[in-house]
Amino acid sequence: MPAAALRWPPNWLVFNVRGSCQREARQAIEHLATTADRRLAVVYADDAFGRDALLGADKAFVHARVPPLLVLKADPARPNHAMLAARIARADARGVLWIGAPAFVAEGVRRLREAGSIAQVATLSNNASEAFVSALGDAANGVIVTQLFPSEQARKHPFVQEVLQLARAHPGAEPRAAHLEGVAAAKVLVEGLRRCIGRPTRTSLVAALESLRDWDLGGGLRVSYGPASRGGLEFADLAIIDSSGHFRR
Repeated sequence: MPAAALRWPPNWLVFNVRGSCQREARQAIEHLATTADRRLAVVYADDAFGRDALLGADKAFVHARVPPLLVLKADPARPNHAMLAARIARADARGVLWIGAPAFVAEGVRRLREAGSIAQVATLSNNASEAFVSALGDAANGVIVTQLFPSEQARKHPFVQEVLQLARAHPGAEPRAAHLEGVAAAKVLVEGLRRCIGRPTRTSLVAALESLRDWDLGGGLRVSYGPASRGGLEFADLAIIDSSGHFRR
């Protein structure tokens, strides 16, 4: 299902916890606008996910008053990455937001480096995986990947501390980003059940979740819902892939 379809129009039974891909794209463009000489390009897969994220990038361009040099769409099944990379290199873009699935983005970034471009590349959190880093190969170093939760290494963050404490009940377990997201979803559900009056029903649980306004998951991670809102968190952060292939905040 397209990312936007999970958020608008609101489905009364769907409560998003993680932030939207539009929020991620805004975060990436806002960062690139301050570090890439305002010479920015966007490449997006021409599918529901890519078009949805592009809306967030467009908002960030308007807010930053930075018009993009290039906005390039590509068939996600048959992308011509050599052509896209050549156009970006010729335009001398200094920052590129590449939106799409891991294989789509990894191939594009490799082609961009082959074309001689040293532009800073950013992509979204759907690519925050070891498999993506492996697919990038020698092109991985310096790629920015947006994040929708604090780093699992941020041990001073109250929410991360809570997840670490839960993990101690399972010796050898090493919390990862997906675990933080799972705990967040569980906490939202439990809070909704706690607010139900009497025996929980589908209707009373929906009403209880809709009553969450600026509710703190821990450490300032605030969730808000309402009858016309299923947005969840607004948190977004950035990680960068270092020379050893690890994500660093």
